[in-house]
Amino acid sequence: MESEEKYLREELNNRINLVYTHSNTMITFITSLFSAVIALVSLFYVNLKEPVVMALLPLIFLLALFVILFSSQKFKENFDRIIDISSYFSCFYNQALSKNNSIDTFNTWEFSLFDLQKNEKKAHRKKLFKMNGEYFFLGMVSFTLMITSFIVAIGFLIGYISASTHALHIFYFVLYIIIAVLVITGSIYILIEVYRNTNLKLFVEKKQKCIKKWLDYAISKKYYTAESIKEKFGDTFFDLLK
Repeated sequence: MESEEKYLREELNNRINLVYTHSNTMITFITSLFSAVIALVSLFYVNLKEPVVMALLPLIFLLALFVILFSSQKFKENFDRIIDISSYFSCFYNQALSKNNSIDTFNTWEFSLFDLQKNEKKAHRKKLFKMNGEYFFLGMVSFTLMITSFIVAIGFLIGYISASTHALHIFYFVLYIIIAVLVITGSIYILIEVYRNTNLKLFVEKKQKCIKKWLDYAISKKYYTAESIKEKFGDTFFDLLK
């Protein structure tokens, strides 16, 4: 059992490190991308007046949204595993803290943390949102900049088309509007997915379900009974069986 606990503790620590590493890497990449765009706009302002360059500028911010989406998916993958391991520890390596149980004898951290979070659910949810808002915040910034660049590009193209009598230019302009609408719609979907992947408020319920999953599994294998769960964990876990 010690080797299993040691292995899982190491994986848990690695997953936690990955959560912070991926977040920092994503922030560094996005801020560097924004800085590069600002530098290019400053250096090549005259060339930006070219129709093709103006039309392609919003795609840079679409790239940023995809990077944020993929980073949020990795976050979700790591955090799902963290919840699963932490729930496993709570069920099979922990016991409710009481005056009759020594901390040196029984592991109580995961269980006690879950108990506190359950009793302070509203305050804990606010804290979770504050500590993990960088994904959605940078996504909204990217989306706003993309919308702005689309508006600027369309305004410039309208002026360019009005000075042209070529029918093919009008076709390209209409096609660009359609592409812009599709890109904006897809970007809204990306923002929704980023929110779902990184909103830790949703992980509170997920942890409850995960603990219930392990408790139901233990009961099905006759490792625990409902009575032994109530005796070992009190109402904190017993209520999850209902």
